[in-house]
Amino acid sequence: MIRLPRLVRRFLGLFSRSPAEPPRQQAGADARLRRIARICIVVCGVLGFAAYAQQTPLAQFDQITDQAVALLDALYKTIKLFMFSGPEAMAGHEHNLANWLLAVLRFLAPLCLAGYVISWFDKLWQPIVARLRLWGAKGHYVITGSDSQCWILIRNILAQGGTVVFIANSNEEAQMAWRRFGLQVIIVQGQVAAVEVWKRARIDRAALGVLLRTDGENLGLMKLLRGFKGRDGESGTTRISLRLSRLAVLRELVARPGVFAPGSRFRFEPFNPDAMAARAFFHNRTQFMDAAAAKAPGVHWLIFGASSRIEAMIEQLARIAPHPALETPCVTLFSTEPTRDHHLLDQKLGGLGTAFHYSVRPWEQAPAMPGVDDLGQIDEARPVTAILIANDGEGAPELALSLDGAAERGRIFSAPIFVVCAKGETLLPITDLGGGRITLAEPDEAVLTLENLTGVLDRSAQGLHQAYCDYAQGDHPDWSELDETYREANRRAADHAKTKLEALGVPGPLGSIEQGIEDLVAQHREELAIAEHESWRIDRLVNGWVFGETRDNQKRLHPNIKPYEELSTAEKNLDRWQVDQLPRIAKRRA
Repeated sequence: MIRLPRLVRRFLGLFSRSPAEPPRQQAGADARLRRIARICIVVCGVLGFAAYAQQTPLAQFDQITDQAVALLDALYKTIKLFMFSGPEAMAGHEHNLANWLLAVLRFLAPLCLAGYVISWFDKLWQPIVARLRLWGAKGHYVITGSDSQCWILIRNILAQGGTVVFIANSNEEAQMAWRRFGLQVIIVQGQVAAVEVWKRARIDRAALGVLLRTDGENLGLMKLLRGFKGRDGESGTTRISLRLSRLAVLRELVARPGVFAPGSRFRFEPFNPDAMAARAFFHNRTQFMDAAAAKAPGVHWLIFGASSRIEAMIEQLARIAPHPALETPCVTLFSTEPTRDHHLLDQKLGGLGTAFHYSVRPWEQAPAMPGVDDLGQIDEARPVTAILIANDGEGAPELALSLDGAAERGRIFSAPIFVVCAKGETLLPITDLGGGRITLAEPDEAVLTLENLTGVLDRSAQGLHQAYCDYAQGDHPDWSELDETYREANRRAADHAKTKLEALGVPGPLGSIEQGIEDLVAQHREELAIAEHESWRIDRLVNGWVFGETRDNQKRLHPNIKPYEELSTAEKNLDRWQVDQLPRIAKRRA
């Protein structure tokens, strides 16, 4: 509204009476001027309507006008230089040319002015419509972010019929959301760090809030929302999921214990898409039964390339693989930067000793395949049970097809091939060429779903925690008030239960439960208790804990990080109790 008078003054001058047209002296040049004017009119019209169709902000309409005038000025100079032989030939035609340029500007003026007015009303109308749609809203999903994971989550929620309120921190984010989803998403624009924006989004009545910004921004928003005063509801009734890296979670837990406890009327739960993908990978597949089918006593992964998702899958394998019936899990990594990646594995897994084997070999890059003899020697030393290919760079699909073709021709061993990537849309046609033998390992489209964010992967962990509260008696917090450290411990125990069940011959998820599983568990109770303690010990070591005479959560010291044989009877009974829960977990999985 402030710039409207200035814009009007700019165009009012264009409607002044044009000077009289001089006699025509060159009909051909005049016809060419008409054609150029018509082209200018079409171009300017297309630019104006395209700008509005793409939700160009109001601040850019003045720029469009200035660019159009500059374009006409450039056309005038071009005509002056090239259409006439010299300055003398221009005499008598400058007036005629000015008339045509004035006609173009007369057409452009109302067009830009109309676009300005329409866009102004549109900007005024959208917030009103958003407020009307949010009036009395309840059970919606509030999301803020601007990367591909944000758009994938919104698309998955819309596919399930959910109502999404997107908080745009800038005009660019609002445009991106509008171009992708249009009126399917309610867009609330404003500073994401302002409480008023979250009030407009009705966060206090939402079913779920998801923060998909950087670690620092998400932690700042968590602090902001702790001071939020909702209209109604009890403390901790609305769940806020915030995406954080594993390092950020560990840092916050050490610096501020209980930082993710319920605050205000919200309960905050961090999540990591890479860790969720790693857990889902094992939930959806019977990797250890696959190893048995391949006549391999343990898991051996052959990995090409490194990525954050590959690292999460290796860590998850280290946590849930230990079992006396299985050999020590092994990873062979082909890396383009072997020194760097070997150092990273040493940092993450070096403290595990003989509990986890890993080696790093030099490799050019995808789609180059290592020599057949080298692959044969690796498989001969320890049968390969799965091949994982990181898709952070180019050539991963071609490498997968090369390995699959070599296995089909009998040149190398046959093992399932998984392309590990964050976004799987572009790889779907490639995997179809592999005849079903090449699989995408849980891309974001399959991981970032409402089911996973609302706790499908945590159901067994929540059941274990509730069972422990009944077993230990006393006053114990429920899952919503449980510290993130103990939630991770319950998740590890629930995930490792699958390893125990498969080692006993019990089918994986959705399989039929054999009769007499209680007797089978009782028969191997001590053996399974040793495996449970070893899995717990490895999980603590991977997360940076070390042995200490006295437990200290801030310094990450624990007195039970030692062999099972050195534990007291009371400490062993806790591991035995975990084993006794296997029949219940098996029935829950069925």
